[in-house]
Amino acid sequence: MSVMRQVRIDPDFTSWQRAAKWMLLDQTPPHLVEWVQGGSEQASLFAFAEEFTHDHAGLLSVPREFIEMARAVACHRDPRHWGLMYRVLWRLFTEDRKLLRITVDPDIRAMIELQQQVRRDAHHMLSFVRFRELKSESRFVAWYRPDHRITRRIAPSFLKRFRAMHWSILTPDECAHWDGDELLFTRGVERQTAPAADSMEELWCEYYRSTFNPARVNEKLMRQFMPARHWQNMPEAEVIHQTIANSAQRVEQMLSHKRPRREES
Repeated sequence: MSVMRQVRIDPDFTSWQRAAKWMLLDQTPPHLVEWVQGGSEQASLFAFAEEFTHDHAGLLSVPREFIEMARAVACHRDPRHWGLMYRVLWRLFTEDRKLLRITVDPDIRAMIELQQQVRRDAHHMLSFVRFRELKSESRFVAWYRPDHRITRRIAPSFLKRFRAMHWSILTPDECAHWDGDELLFTRGVERQTAPAADSMEELWCEYYRSTFNPARVNEKLMRQFMPARHWQNMPEAEVIHQTIANSAQRVEQMLSHKRPRREES
């Protein structure tokens, strides 16, 4: 009689990967695995995983495309993706090594959709994080609430952009810190721990006012590329409603300057 196996993992790719390798090596089919997110795995699972890593790594060869996709999907907030990832991994070994190319397959289509959602969230984070200066600590700090657990995934991109300054990005899941020498991660925090507004706030607002083109305003399109849920992180969002409200008047002023004057008879 087949027995359901419950596997507890931390919500990250590495934890899932170790458990999935164990399950795969033990030939446990997906329908007999219940993935439980949060907490720690049992000591026996860690012991077996370590043994597998050193003695059995050569038995399994996972396509690089799957690893890249799974690393992104692992950041998704929906805990059901752990089972999806293992099901695709199982099928890669038991059905078709080229399964990832069959984009009409329901499992592959689901993986692609989750991957795209994580990538879109990462793009939003890169676009909408706003740092505030803490002069007392010679550090810039930002608070942000991503839709998915992408802080560790996206932190290296911020490091490339802001290597010259010391910064911290605070999120409810995890916090990233760059001290000039090392990229560190600590437990997540809530918004009230973030610093208050600083002198850079007005600079952002002034920049937004100066670059805002009232003749090309499309509020629906703007909300699509700048979702309202991210406005709380952006100081320039305070002037969005005002600039939109004044856009019609500004367009009329612009047109009036361009209209040729009628010659007096």
